[in-house]
Amino acid sequence: MTVKEFFETTTEEEFRDYFIDKKQYYKKSNEFLGFVIEDFQELSYEFVNDIRDKINTTPLNEFIKFVTGCSDKEFLSASDSDFFYFFNWLVTEIEKTIKLEEHLGSLKSDYDTQDGVLVQAGVERLNKYGVFGVVDELSNGDLTKHDEILKRPYSYILTKLFRDKEKSIVQENVNGILKQPSK
Repeated sequence: MTVKEFFETTTEEEFRDYFIDKKQYYKKSNEFLGFVIEDFQELSYEFVNDIRDKINTTPLNEFIKFVTGCSDKEFLSASDSDFFYFFNWLVTEIEKTIKLEEHLGSLKSDYDTQDGVLVQAGVERLNKYGVFGVVDELSNGDLTKHDEILKRPYSYILTKLFRDKEKSIVQENVNGILKQPSK
């Protein structure tokens, strides 16, 4: 069955609902219509975030065209199972990135004294800036470096964020140890 034939009998909303319930039964494939993503984490930071933002908000044909560069005709004439396998792979990769970022956010110092202070100061208000906030922080506020950072591989940016977080934790631990009364 082609993608076109499949979507003549099923709405996109029905597919998404059905897919979420059954995705663990589908194979995963990093290839669709000759387009191959060797390593999702090596895509640019910007592209990974665009994929994550668009997967649930963009019509599927537009989403797949965005990711692969295929035409409507190519998408609609493709095998529905090939589409399912590729879509399943993308969903799985996005879930991995979300888990990694959640893990990054969960890392805490043994002497985490700033968490309460930061919350009281309204640090959550910065979350609304999302990717821009991350890029701006990595560029030290230099707008001329934003494009360069967005083009770097997602894995590179994530490694830098993990390193900065670990460095901050070590510094907090050192400060906490130094504040302890000596024995």
